[in-house]
Amino acid sequence: MDIILRLFPNTKKVGTIYNASEANSVKAVGVARDALKAKGVELEEVTIGGTGDVFMGAQALLARHPDVIWVTGDNTVLQALEGVIKPTNGAKVPLILNDPEFVERGALIGVGIGWQDSGMAAGKMAARVLRDESPAGMPIVSLVKERIVLNLEMARNLGVEFPPDLLKEAGIPPK
Repeated sequence: MDIILRLFPNTKKVGTIYNASEANSVKAVGVARDALKAKGVELEEVTIGGTGDVFMGAQALLARHPDVIWVTGDNTVLQALEGVIKPTNGAKVPLILNDPEFVERGALIGVGIGWQDSGMAAGKMAARVLRDESPAGMPIVSLVKERIVLNLEMARNLGVEFPPDLLKEAGIPPK
């Protein structure tokens, strides 16, 4: 939410679409709702029941005129992500994802866990166990590393200019 509000400081309404049967999505949306409310921003929510509902849900959400649409790591929505991408891009509404791996499909930004780095670190720990090191002696560490992915082509299409500090955070060298 911080990056959304950094990039779009005049945001009054963020839209989201998710499957309310997914506990991960319900939790993430609840956290987002509270974070946005504290900043005076409304979270407009549309819930869907399956992948077949995603396109219509996205259209219903766009009819509520959000400034930005944000999609959490909702498995149902991500399976049918094009059903969100097509209408949001057509309406020229920025799409922000919690899953950096999906940004190239047509979102503006992805902010979330860098699964590759986390997987590599977890794999090294597993190798230690396979070499007979006791897991009981290993310290508990956070393997979560935030990753930011920016879609420069989408930014051009939407007329969005990423600030230099955000480009730097995403590992994109200045021009």
